[in-house]
Amino acid sequence: DLASPVQAAAVAGVGLLYQGSAHRLLTEFLLNEMGKRPTVDQNTDDREGYNLCCGLSLGMVNLCLRDGSNKFVNDGLSDLDIEERLHRYIVGGVDQSSAKQRNRGADRAFGGVNGDSERSSRIYEGNMINVDVTAPGATMALGMIYHRSGSKSVASLLSLPDTSFALDTVRPDFLFSRVVSKALVLWDDIEATEKWIKSQIPIFIRSSYANFRRKAERNSGMDGLATFAAMSMEGKRDSHQNVFD
Repeated sequence: DLASPVQAAAVAGVGLLYQGSAHRLLTEFLLNEMGKRPTVDQNTDDREGYNLCCGLSLGMVNLCLRDGSNKFVNDGLSDLDIEERLHRYIVGGVDQSSAKQRNRGADRAFGGVNGDSERSSRIYEGNMINVDVTAPGATMALGMIYHRSGSKSVASLLSLPDTSFALDTVRPDFLFSRVVSKALVLWDDIEATEKWIKSQIPIFIRSSYANFRRKAERNSGMDGLATFAAMSMEGKRDSHQNVFD
């Protein structure tokens, strides 16, 4: 078996080689690889890196091939439900289609006998999608496919959570990927202004931030502002630490 970094590099090279070609076979292959479950133990190493390369390669193969009406320039890919599958890889849930494909593949390979010998002895994921593995690649692929399309519907799929509870369920680095990917989709709407940057922050966070600042100013004057600034810097350092952890 080839080492995992070699496989990841090969997949990335395929994306560069077939950039903008909308190659159907490669598109379908990369989609399936992104949702692939661990089988033999050799395939459990560096899954996150390999999956990210699959997502970037998928985005390169279909780079800018969607227009504002969410239609593929090449209609030969419309039946693959690329957006639906990528969104499922981003948010998680039960992957029914992947389970069916695995069952059919096991039946063909083992003549109707289940593929227990191919199951990983290290990782068990069941029928749930492991977003820690699939989300980064799927997020970037969706943004690259819809690059400069201006599609509001796709941009809404990449928006940050709008409640505190939903925000706590998404890793900080995944939030960063969503912001970058959404900016790729709405490329022509990007502005080099503070207003645009603040618009990327969910409304409930901006409201809480403003309320906290007003309370600090009202209760303690300049001392409260100093305390507020110190707490803001501490929170910023913690968020950066979470990203790199």
